[in-house]
Amino acid sequence: MNATTIEQVNSKLKQLPESLLEVVEHYIDFLTYKHNQETEFQLMEEQKEILDNQENLPLSQYQNNADFLAEVKNEYGL
Repeated sequence: MNATTIEQVNSKLKQLPESLLEVVEHYIDFLTYKHNQETEFQLMEEQKEILDNQENLPLSQYQNNADFLAEVKNEYGL
């Protein structure tokens, strides 16, 4: 974020009634949380390829979702 944008945001915040500043703070927290959720669990290309390759497999050959989730958690240290 460049300095001009920060200055504009600060200027707008200064114009808000104090009762709305808490709402803005909660919204910023929400945006931060949402961003972290979106970036925290991105699959690697190899994992996407594995999923794509399973698309047309017979049901008996699908990898159990609990096993797959355990592998992902292990790989990312979750």
